[in-house]
Amino acid sequence: RAPRRRPAHAVGLRAGAEAAVAATASAHAAVTARPRARRPGVTRPLRVAVIGARRRRQGTGEFMARDLARAGCEVAAVVGTTPASAREAADHLRAAYGVAPAPVTDLAQVVGEVDAVAIASPSEHHLPALELALEARRHVLCEKPLWWAPDLDLGPAGAARVAEVTGRLAARAAEAGRVVCVNAQWPFTLPAFDALHPGARAGPPRTFVMHMGPTARDPVAMVQDSASHFLSMLEALCGPGRLERVRVELVGDLRAPDVEPGPEDAPTAARPGLDLACAWVHAGGETDARFVLRRWPRPPRPAGYALDGRAAERRIRPADYAQTFEDGARAVPVPDPLTASVEAFVRLAQGGAPPDPAGLVRGMTQLHALVAAVGRGAAA
Repeated sequence: RAPRRRPAHAVGLRAGAEAAVAATASAHAAVTARPRARRPGVTRPLRVAVIGARRRRQGTGEFMARDLARAGCEVAAVVGTTPASAREAADHLRAAYGVAPAPVTDLAQVVGEVDAVAIASPSEHHLPALELALEARRHVLCEKPLWWAPDLDLGPAGAARVAEVTGRLAARAAEAGRVVCVNAQWPFTLPAFDALHPGARAGPPRTFVMHMGPTARDPVAMVQDSASHFLSMLEALCGPGRLERVRVELVGDLRAPDVEPGPEDAPTAARPGLDLACAWVHAGGETDARFVLRRWPRPPRPAGYALDGRAAERRIRPADYAQTFEDGARAVPVPDPLTASVEAFVRLAQGGAPPDPAGLVRGMTQLHALVAAVGRGAAA
């Protein structure tokens, strides 16, 4: 059965209707006129434009903006697809977090007035924003995956395109000395895993199993949206590596009506999804890795991982989104990994850390390889 494709979407950031020209011009003036305070001996705050600060698809933009502000940045602008959506996002950030960004509909209006761009729009819109931000020599924090395109071929031509496009972005960042960070948050949970299982991480694990509960019904979309987490964990645990012996098994019928999960349902219960297995070959040897995805219709969605059989199941308290790791006997708090990811980006951007061009290309080419494997399995 051929995988269902999501309809192609426009890949640009809309400039807004003519009726909004006066509003966006005044917003641009607000950004450029805003004072940039400096204190003696203290680096001035990074000024950041956030793209996609609404939670239209349960995205992270709102919380990126919150955490950037808490990390000492000035959230100078929010970029929306329409004047109304940009204003809605700006008003919400102001009311919820005391952040006062200017609402605009085109990154080009403000990219010259900020130090960094945070991209939290849907992945099919990432590439134009990345190109514009790096052309302007700005640091970038980008929601995973770094970019994707609805028309991306899953064969060799697509693999070549991914390597070429990502290589060009990475070279541009390296030439400008700018930081590009992909917001794949799960490696920032490893300190909590260490608290739950002291001493368990003496080296690369022999086995690694990760499970998640995405909402997509298309197996290709499931992996395209989620596998950056899996890959980032493998690299954090084992160092750079390569994928070998990738195997995919589709489970159940993703088109079937949802059955609401009960409170005691196991995260890997008999729900539709897929199992992806591979070997991660790295400098220290080889890790047998498995990525288990089961469609979960509503939050809070299950997630967790196990290293050599030592499990850490994430639990979320819906009232305040407080997170814990549990192993059946113990529980430890998990500091918000998004906050940690944003703070790491700010430190790198302020410190002028050299970018990792090879890491960007490696992550995207490996993501394409996994998605392609799932595409072949779904079509079989």
